[in-house]
Amino acid sequence: MSSNIFFQPFVGKDYANGGIFGKRIMILGESHYCDESCTDCGDCQLPRECMGFTQQVLDDYLNENKERQNWMRTFLKFERSLAGGGN
Repeated sequence: MSSNIFFQPFVGKDYANGGIFGKRIMILGESHYCDESCTDCGDCQLPRECMGFTQQVLDDYLNENKERQNWMRTFLKFERSLAGGGN
């Protein structure tokens, strides 16, 4: 069977057991921004380099040992809204 999914989704470690806070949550983004040298973007027949992009971004965000960067603020807002935290 052929798949038209270009970016593989991130599935958290708790998803199969009911999700986080007892809920399975899907966050759908509008777009990804690849490196200018990427020639595979958007071509479902050539997903080599970009296929794991979403998974790597979330792995980086969830890694407590990774240095915090500006792009991570968007995910922090989602995290705080789920946990009932403030801005």
